[in-house]
Amino acid sequence: MGAVRPVVIVAAISIMLFTINFFGSMRWLLSLENDQYYAKIEQVKATVREKDMVLLQDAWQLKDFLNYFTKNQVYEAPATDSLKPAVNKAITDCLINGGKLYIYTEATHYQPQGTIYIDSLLNVYGARKKVFPDPTATIIVVE
Repeated sequence: MGAVRPVVIVAAISIMLFTINFFGSMRWLLSLENDQYYAKIEQVKATVREKDMVLLQDAWQLKDFLNYFTKNQVYEAPATDSLKPAVNKAITDCLINGGKLYIYTEATHYQPQGTIYIDSLLNVYGARKKVFPDPTATIIVVE
């Protein structure tokens, strides 16, 4: 018997890797309902109106999903003082015009600046806040 050709080995490994990846993760992500980040924005996506605004403590992944699936303004909690005035103005304008502010307090990365900003914001609007009933994400709504 002859030696197995390298092409056959590479082909076999390629087929095995594709099969494992497809049945392990790719097949599940063909449906949006199986996507973890889509699940975190799904209820807000169905609820937000044009004049509402979304503020993220940590924008990683969620910001892209919200920008793609909604037409709303999406901001990340400012990490530097120079960015705070623009975000503060957007929040004030939103609330003055009858909009709601949806705040995602979940953080996937350690971002103490975002936490400090969100905490101070919730102190200012404490009487107007409520917890959004979404089991997949921690969301606070300021009305």
